[in-house]
Amino acid sequence: CPYANFVLQKCITLLPEEDLDFMFQELILEGPEKAAKQKFGCRVTQRLASKAPETWGLAVGEALLGEFQSIACHPYGNYVLQHLLENGADCTRAAIALAALQNLSFLVSDTFGAAVVSGALKSALALDRVALARALVNDSDSLVALALSRHGHGSVMVSLDLVTCEESRAASLWLLQRRASISTTKFGRTVLESLQMKTKGL
Repeated sequence: CPYANFVLQKCITLLPEEDLDFMFQELILEGPEKAAKQKFGCRVTQRLASKAPETWGLAVGEALLGEFQSIACHPYGNYVLQHLLENGADCTRAAIALAALQNLSFLVSDTFGAAVVSGALKSALALDRVALARALVNDSDSLVALALSRHGHGSVMVSLDLVTCEESRAASLWLLQRRASISTTKFGRTVLESLQMKTKGL
């Protein structure tokens, strides 16, 4: 039913945590990785993950990480991972950021995967954000792929701001030298404009 999920979301919002135990059990039993890929199930999964006790939250995170690539690159699943990066337990946020780092080149080649990388750069723990940014600025192919993408182009400038001045300058100049290929999309052109302002006077 396309409307039942709204009822569940409302229940999750209003009921105390202890009264939601049956929902947590059902989610784990049926598989969070399956619910995350459903149009309505992904919304319920996000709500439950936000309110879940630590043990249930960790179980949800573990199940999602078991199918990380397919969920990260899914039209609905990517939102669940981004939600956990913002609202999950620190260990879950760290695990998702590590998975993004380990699958970086795969993620940036996909529209939805790029959104998860962007989410990690924005919402992961501070040290994990820096590690991901450093991996990006040292991976020219991934950096260009992000610059060209709808959901990833904003992350290029975020990455450059998170690394050292030397790393940022070198990556910025390298990208500007490849303006011909980067300017093929409007997202890439936006990145180039920001880079030109950033590197003015260098």
